[in-house]
Amino acid sequence: MIKLSFVAALEQLQGSERASTTADSGARRAEFDAIRKARQSGDTAAANRLMLEQRTKMDQRFAAHTAAIRAILTPDQQKQFDANVAEMKAHRGEFGRGHKRAGRQ
Repeated sequence: MIKLSFVAALEQLQGSERASTTADSGARRAEFDAIRKARQSGDTAAANRLMLEQRTKMDQRFAAHTAAIRAILTPDQQKQFDANVAEMKAHRGEFGRGHKRAGRQ
C-alpha cells in the first residue's frame, strides 16, 4: 500500500467530508427546523433536548474529524496538533452559556 502525501491525504479527507456534509444537509435542516418549531411553540424542554442532541452530534463529528487529521500527521506534528486542539477546546468554553458577546447583553 502506498502512503499518500500529507497534502493528498488532507485533500482526500476534505473531499469525503464535503460529500458527507452534502449528503446529511437535508437531515440537519430538518433537525434545526424542529428546534425552531419547538422554540416558537414555547416548548423549551423539547428545544433544549433537541439542541443538546445537535451539540452531541457536532462534538462527535469534530472528534472524528480531528482523529482523521491526526492520523495523517507525523508524531511531532501530532504533539503540536494535540496542543492546538486542547487550546481551541479551552477557548470554546469561554463562549458557553451566560457569556456576553460583543454587542449583546
